[in-house]
Amino acid sequence: MTPSGLSSLEHDVIAMFLSPDHPVFEALRLQFDRCEAAARELTGVGFFTELSIPTDAAPAPVRPARLHLGGVVAEIDGLKHGAGCVLFIENGMLATLEGYSYDEPWPERVNSFSLLPRTRSEGNNDLQRVERAFDRSPDASGGDIGAR
Repeated sequence: MTPSGLSSLEHDVIAMFLSPDHPVFEALRLQFDRCEAAARELTGVGFFTELSIPTDAAPAPVRPARLHLGGVVAEIDGLKHGAGCVLFIENGMLATLEGYSYDEPWPERVNSFSLLPRTRSEGNNDLQRVERAFDRSPDASGGDIGAR
């Protein structure tokens, strides 16, 4: 576990989701720097990790209120078909990370993994989704983030 209570897999998946150069991702990275794992539910075929962000953190300048990113996949020892990941953002704030296997039990421990971006042919359109949700209005949250 990292100091934030996130597992190495959770930390690295979120970091990969937030790696593109874009004002929305910049705002979300500032939240990620201060986030902690608030709760974790293992489902047998994956997990849900609720993220806690300090109340003074600025929301990312996005509309609508809910946004999800799905452009990261994982190769995990013990999973023949790998895993998918979804990062949920609510009201401009990091909310929940989901990891799921493809029709096989989730391993008891994740000791080794590698992450890959989901290819366009697999439906990776996170940057396009974020660009469509980017709120450029002067009253958008996030202070100077997004000013051009």
